[in-house]
Amino acid sequence: MKNVLVHLPLPHFNSDQLVRSLISNKVVYEKIGLSTPDPIIYREKFTRLYDGWRISNNKCESISEIRNIFENISTDIFISLPKIPSRPEHIVDACGLLPNLEISIDMLKNIFNKHRINILIGIVNPSSLIGALVQTKVISDDAPTSTFATSQNYWYDSIGGCADENPDISFIAWRHEDAHIIWPTILRLVGSVPNKIPAPGCLDMLANYIDRNRVKSLEVAIKSSWPQSDAFIQKMIKECISFDTGCNSVGRKIKVNGWTSQIFDKFEEVYAEDCRLLAGDDSIAFIQPETEIKCQHAQIHRSTLKYS
Repeated sequence: MKNVLVHLPLPHFNSDQLVRSLISNKVVYEKIGLSTPDPIIYREKFTRLYDGWRISNNKCESISEIRNIFENISTDIFISLPKIPSRPEHIVDACGLLPNLEISIDMLKNIFNKHRINILIGIVNPSSLIGALVQTKVISDDAPTSTFATSQNYWYDSIGGCADENPDISFIAWRHEDAHIIWPTILRLVGSVPNKIPAPGCLDMLANYIDRNRVKSLEVAIKSSWPQSDAFIQKMIKECISFDTGCNSVGRKIKVNGWTSQIFDKFEEVYAEDCRLLAGDDSIAFIQPETEIKCQHAQIHRSTLKYS
C-alpha cells in the first residue's frame, strides 16, 4: 500500500504551482520517495471520467485506464486533478461546492482502492474567487448579489463534511493567501522532506510577488544559514516581502459590480470563521504560518508520509 496525494486545484489562483514545484525538483523528490507524473498524462482522462460520473454515476472503463497509469509506480504518488469548478452561480455555496468534492473523492476511492488517499486543498476568500470568475467572464458582472450567500461556512461545510464521511482519507488544507509564506511547510509535508534541509522549491510561490533576483538572493541566504527550519524560512520570507512591498502580506480585493464594502466585510468575517473551524477540526490538517500541525488524524498519516 502506498500514499496517493491528490491536489484539488481552484480555478484562477495559480493553483498549478504545487505540481510545478514538484516537477521542477522531480529528481530530488523521487529520491525521497515521491513520484509526480506529468498532468498531461492523466488530466484529460480524469475530466472524461468526472463528466461520466456527474451525469450518470457511470463507473466507466476510464477507471481501469487511469489506474493502469499509476499501478507500476512503486513510490508514493502526487497527482493534481483538473480544475473542475462548481456551477458558477453556486461557487461559494456549500450545496454547490460539496458535490464536486464528493464526486472527486468517490472517483479516487474507486481508482486507488488499494492505497491511502490524502486530499490537498488550498482555499481562498470566496469574494476573491467570485471576483476572478467575474473578471474572466465565467460569471456575468451583473449577477445579483443575492446569488451568493454570506451566511454559511462554505469551505468548512464542504471539507469538514467530506472528512466526516471519509475517516480513512487525510484532508490537508491551507489558505491560498498564506501560500507564499507556508510553501516550505506544504512541500515538506507533501514530499516527506527531512527537517534538516529546506524543501526543494520552497520559494517558488514568492517569485509571483517579488523580483526573481531577490528570490535567488534569499535562496542563497537560507542555504548559508542555520537552522533551516520552516519557521526560520517563513520569517525570512516575511521580512523579504515587507522590505520589497512595505507590507507583511500579499493579495488584492477584486472589484465586483454592485458590491459594497459591507458585502466584502461580511465575506471576510465568514471566511475568518471558516478558517477558525478548519484549524480546530481534528480530522483536518490546516496549515497556517508559524503554526505547528496539531491534527491527530494528520499525524497518523504523517507517519505514513515519513514526515517528522
